[in-house]
Amino acid sequence: MRVSRYMPLKAGTYRLSSPYGPRDRRMHWGQDFAASDGTPIYAAQAGTVQYIGAATGFGQWIVLDHPTPAGGGTTVYGHMWDAFATGLRRGDSVEAGQHIAYVGSNGQSTGPHLHFEVHPTVWRAGSQIDPIPWLAGALEPDTTVKAAAFPVTDTLYADVSEWQRPVDDSYPYQVLAIRSNDGTYRDRNWATNYPWCKRRCDEGALVFFIVYFVWRKNWQQAVQTLKAQVGQPHPRMAVMIDVESWQGQITGNQSEGLNATFDAIADWLGDRRRVIAYGNRTDLNQLWPSKPAGLRIVLAAYGSNPDYPGKIAHQYTNGDGFGGGLPEGCPPFGKCCMDSADGLTPERYAAACGIDAGDQVILAAQTKPAKKARSRRATKRTSRADADRKTEK
Repeated sequence: MRVSRYMPLKAGTYRLSSPYGPRDRRMHWGQDFAASDGTPIYAAQAGTVQYIGAATGFGQWIVLDHPTPAGGGTTVYGHMWDAFATGLRRGDSVEAGQHIAYVGSNGQSTGPHLHFEVHPTVWRAGSQIDPIPWLAGALEPDTTVKAAAFPVTDTLYADVSEWQRPVDDSYPYQVLAIRSNDGTYRDRNWATNYPWCKRRCDEGALVFFIVYFVWRKNWQQAVQTLKAQVGQPHPRMAVMIDVESWQGQITGNQSEGLNATFDAIADWLGDRRRVIAYGNRTDLNQLWPSKPAGLRIVLAAYGSNPDYPGKIAHQYTNGDGFGGGLPEGCPPFGKCCMDSADGLTPERYAAACGIDAGDQVILAAQTKPAKKARSRRATKRTSRADADRKTEK
């Protein structure tokens, strides 16, 4: 009987990157397939979902056990943002070539890719074999075989501060980014925007929200201001570090202070995934050349959408016409900065930030004790990295 075996990604959607074998004085136990975030992943053989969900190193994974008639062995698929995105659950049966997941960059990962492993019998650490010979002669996945239960979409959302009017219930999207503070300066709309975000998450209108603050060299005071603004963190809140040169106000390698800031906020929230960063390529490269492993980034790139290590979303416009047909703003703000998490539903975007979109009760912070006008007031919100962003257009 001929066994049906399929490639885990379709031809033309990937390139082979890190192979099976020694890497950096350690063993790399699988084959990496570099691909765009959100690229569909397919089951290599028919089988049963043995493990699914969170996994150390992988962020999220799916492990399929294959019966002997289907080819035998076990295959592993790692680094997706949300292993449950196509509706799979542990114990489910899958067909060979079935769409089971989407490429992500979760866990110990420097960019979007699928880590694919083959175990000749049961899953057992160290029993992996080289997947490339095993895949010899594998068929191309057929997209008509059990299409995904949830199609890939882009999550659009506004990114606002006191330079827009306060938010209200006319806001149409399921994610929102709001400013807390610029250094020690507190955003004047915080008293309205923050309670609104918490209420709308509890009501189910928002999947999650992002609180951002502008990083300054007095980062200890900036973090204390953030904590004072927030109080008890909401379970569906991520924190974004806004990293910018501010037209030369901040220069040089600031990695030591930025990494300390990242660690302090991760410690406070109890989950490193809930801390993300914002900036354009120039500022991120010059100010933060040594970043934490797995850092997720919202990349500022008006009128373009370039790749960048760790990019999870990008800010595509400041409301001045760079969207290429995408919205240049939304109610109630009018024109404003707009972001897009490409290929991610709001739920998958939340999962990528370490947030369980179904958890409305337990605060993540309880799992670990909490150990724009030129003089900050005058810097316009729309001037965030204006000088450098012009080079990104």
